[in-house]
Amino acid sequence: MAGTATAVTALWARRGVGALGASYFLLDAGQIDQTDEFGNYTGTITIRNHLGIVSGATRIGSRLSAGVNLKLIRFQLACRGICADEGTMATTYAIDVGIQGTPTDALRLGAMVAHLGPSLQVLNAEQADPLPARLRVAAAYNVMAGFAETDELRGWVAVEVEDRLRNFGSPSLYVGSELTAGGSEALSLRAGWVFSDLNQEDGGRVGLGLLYERFDLSIAKSLAVSSLTGETEPVYVTFSIGF
Repeated sequence: MAGTATAVTALWARRGVGALGASYFLLDAGQIDQTDEFGNYTGTITIRNHLGIVSGATRIGSRLSAGVNLKLIRFQLACRGICADEGTMATTYAIDVGIQGTPTDALRLGAMVAHLGPSLQVLNAEQADPLPARLRVAAAYNVMAGFAETDELRGWVAVEVEDRLRNFGSPSLYVGSELTAGGSEALSLRAGWVFSDLNQEDGGRVGLGLLYERFDLSIAKSLAVSSLTGETEPVYVTFSIGF
């Protein structure tokens, strides 16, 4: 669904224990004005999608990590004024589980299952929509490890394969790269490509990352053309502060 998306996340991490996180995501799909048979305004229907996430992750030994997301999903159609449809609301939950291993300092391997949970039921059980459950397997390698003796220069190449859990056979392939120079003050250049049967996914991506001490700014742009709007995706900006 096309709309205005806003997200905020808070993370707490402690060495030797793990990390906890809480996130909230709002997708505002807009509003629809309601009129009577004479064309007079009577009310407004607003369409909102809410997502709340509690996350946890920890290390298992020195080379293996595991994490989980617990998600609450809510679709809300509300009326202000007088509407033909007084509004409706549907809620469900989902879980993500993933593991990541680092056989060497230059190689990372990961796998996860995402969006496992009951169907989202708005009207009745026959109408309920199943969640888009996915299986993802990925690998990343620091190609600069064999050329540079310092950690100030890193060049990661990552490959990920994603497929539907309920209907295998239409995988999407993600290929990405990131070149980073610097330590606590770093500049990152990112680029990638998605090979998918879905038009809204298939295409290139570019990005830029700026890290200055505890401030982290990322800018990304998808070059894929959306099948919903007929235009390329907007520019995504992420800003975080470490305490």
